[in-house]
Amino acid sequence: MADLRHSTDGPSPLSPEGYDASLLPDFDREFLSEAHLQAFANALSAPDPSPSTDDLFSPTPRSPSHGRGSIDSQARRRSGVFGPGAYGEGAKSRESLFITAQNDWAPVHPTKLGGKGKRRGDKKGIRGKKARRSKDETREGYLYTLLKWPLLGVVSAWVAGLGISYLLTRLYIWLYEHFVAWRGKRKRLRRKLQSTTNYADWVAAAKELDTFLGNDKWKKEDEYAYYDHKTVRKVFDQIRKCRRRIEEEERNGGANANGSAATTKPIEDLKALIEACVKNNFVGVENSRLYSQTYYGTKHLVQDFIDEGMNFYL
Repeated sequence: MADLRHSTDGPSPLSPEGYDASLLPDFDREFLSEAHLQAFANALSAPDPSPSTDDLFSPTPRSPSHGRGSIDSQARRRSGVFGPGAYGEGAKSRESLFITAQNDWAPVHPTKLGGKGKRRGDKKGIRGKKARRSKDETREGYLYTLLKWPLLGVVSAWVAGLGISYLLTRLYIWLYEHFVAWRGKRKRLRRKLQSTTNYADWVAAAKELDTFLGNDKWKKEDEYAYYDHKTVRKVFDQIRKCRRRIEEEERNGGANANGSAATTKPIEDLKALIEACVKNNFVGVENSRLYSQTYYGTKHLVQDFIDEGMNFYL
């Protein structure tokens, strides 16, 4: 049952008794013995056992023929690995837990050097025999030996053919531009554009070159596959209509055409339209293809839409 009087809460944290650690219950009581702490310290400082081919989780001893990594069962019992003396007397014989294994880079199944009739310690027989790679390491058969060079020749010829084709294509384009495309008045207009020294002259020369090349017809057409011209036309008409209503109310001195007080609805509509259009690449009006077909400008619809939006901010 809860103590409603709070008589067992202890001293107040604002009083000096609240900071006296000796008043805590079981302050002087030792919950861990010194032997347990020493056993835990010995376990932390013991070296990690090295990899071995012996199964440490099996209590049955193995024969010493399993390699240098095997551990005698008596040594395991002395070290307390599988018995209750792991934190007692077994902690004194931690050296028996250090397992010496073979080199980590040694193969799993090392081959025995020296063939039949030769002793393992015969140095002459060991040096005279050369190490050979097995089929599992190379995975090379007769078919690989027969086809590797023909396949390499086919791939090299294909890459060389592609490179030669690319060079011939670029050479054809260069010859066509210099001797067929850019001749006569087109060449003179291009040189005039390149010789300009200020932006105003460059714009005039670019417009003249666009007119000669027929790019003005492309600018007048609203349809284009890389932007939504219908949405742009609809939004542009709505923005222009809202702006005209606002200008008409301002000319009437803050009153509508009917003589009533002006409302903020046209302003709110225009604000909502502008906020909906101020997005990255709205319906494709920022597509790079719209600005790479001519030397200056883009579609008249796109340019009018951008100018109408800029008039709202200005």
